[in-house]
Amino acid sequence: MKLFENIQVREGSVVSFNSNHRKKINLEELGIDKKEWQKKNKIGKDIIEKEKKDEKTKRMRSRKTYTGTITLNAKKRIKKAIQILLQISEKKVIYSKILKKEINFRLNFITLTIPELESASNPQEVYKKLLRPFLQWLSKTEKVKSYIWKLELQQRGAIHYHIITNKYIEYYLIRDKWNNLMRKNDMLEIYKKHHGNYNPNSVDIHNVKEVQDMSIYMEKYLAKNKQNQKELNCKIWDCSYNLKAGKLYSQHPSFQNIKAIKEFEDMKDSRLFESDYYSILYQRKIVPHKILYGYEHKMYEIWKKNIKEMVNNRKLNTRLLPNKKVTKEKIKLNSHPLSLFEDFIKQI
Repeated sequence: MKLFENIQVREGSVVSFNSNHRKKINLEELGIDKKEWQKKNKIGKDIIEKEKKDEKTKRMRSRKTYTGTITLNAKKRIKKAIQILLQISEKKVIYSKILKKEINFRLNFITLTIPELESASNPQEVYKKLLRPFLQWLSKTEKVKSYIWKLELQQRGAIHYHIITNKYIEYYLIRDKWNNLMRKNDMLEIYKKHHGNYNPNSVDIHNVKEVQDMSIYMEKYLAKNKQNQKELNCKIWDCSYNLKAGKLYSQHPSFQNIKAIKEFEDMKDSRLFESDYYSILYQRKIVPHKILYGYEHKMYEIWKKNIKEMVNNRKLNTRLLPNKKVTKEKIKLNSHPLSLFEDFIKQI
C-alpha cells in the first residue's frame, strides 16, 4: 500500500492521503522575490476568487434545495457520518426490562411507519408533525446524542423512516411515543375504525451487533437511492450535529502503523485501490485498535470523547452567549489531531 502524509483508520478500511494535493513552487529556485510576486498576484487572485464565488452563488441559486435523491456529495456525507457513529459506538451489555435478561448491544436500527396512506403522502407535513418532534423527544428525554435518519417510500407510496442510533431504548417507549404523535395529529382515525384501538404495530427495531462488514452494510443501505423513484421536494436524510460537524480521526503514519497495515494487506480477502493522491485498503478485520500503537490509542480515545461531547459543547456555548450570535469561531470543538496531541501532552 502506498502511504502518504496522513492515514485514516476506519471500520474495515485504511485510507492514506495528502492534506494538500497541489505541488508547492519554490520561488527562490526560480529567482523570484516572494514579496513582489505576492503584490503582483494579489489583484489577480482577488478577481479569480470573486469570479469563483459568483459562479458558486449562481449555481446554488439555480439548483433545487431538496430533490428527494441521494447525490454523490450526500453519499460521502452519509458514509462519513456512519464511520464516525461506528467508531464511537462500542459493544456493551444492556439489561432489557422486556426480555428480563442481559443482551449484547452496539446499534439500534429503528423503522417508523404510518398505517394510513393518506396521512403518509405529504413528506413536509409528516416531517413537521411527526419526525421532528420525535427526534426532539429522543435528544431531550432519552438523551440520544448521535443518530442518522433517512426517509424512504414503500411500494404503496407511504413514507417510512429509518433511524440508527447507539443508545438502547426499550421498544414500547418508541412505539408509544410514535403512536401518540400520530394520534395527536389525527393520523390514526381510519385505523381506529377498523381495529378499535390507537396502537398499530408501527415500529420495528433490530439490533445490528452481529452483522459482518457492518460499515459496508450500513453505507449501502442508507446511501442507496432505489426506493425513492418519485421526486420528493424535501429533506430525505440527516444526522445529529456531532456526526455532521465532526471529522474522521487522522494522523501521520508511524513505523508501527506501516507494519500493521502490511499484515492486513497480505491477507487473502484484502482489496487495494491506489492513485497519485490517495490509497485505500479494504479488509473487514481492520479496526483502529489493531493499527494504532502506544500513545496513539490515547489520542484516539480523546478524539472519540470530543465527538461524543460535541453536542454538549455547542449547547453550553449557546447558553453562555444568550444575547450574542454564536459563530463557528466561538464554538471551539477540539476534534483536530493537533489539538488532540496538545490535550494528550497536558495530561502527561
